[in-house]
Amino acid sequence: MYEFILSQVRFDSESFSVSFAWTVSYLVSILWQHSLHRFLVFGTGGDYWGSLWVTYVAYTTSLLVSMGMTYALTEYAGLSSQLVWLITLSCTGMFNYFSVKDAFAPADSKEKSS
Repeated sequence: MYEFILSQVRFDSESFSVSFAWTVSYLVSILWQHSLHRFLVFGTGGDYWGSLWVTYVAYTTSLLVSMGMTYALTEYAGLSSQLVWLITLSCTGMFNYFSVKDAFAPADSKEKSS
């Protein structure tokens, strides 16, 4: 199956280049967001690799959910793209915050809350 998919992709096309560049920049931006969360928002306590993994999972999930929300709200609800942007940004922002918050907590505070 993957051979068929790869055979259909034109690696020399502009759309592939744009998509590839966007994907790489998004993955790098998650690393940047993790660093900002770690040093400016939540502190440096907790497991670095565990919090990085949770950040990647949360941000990737919110990306996929926001694509579906954007499509549904513009196609079926008929909302403007600016309003949809505001709605999805608010929802995914809250989701990201609450998803990664516990990942940055030091191990001893996680044990106390359990």
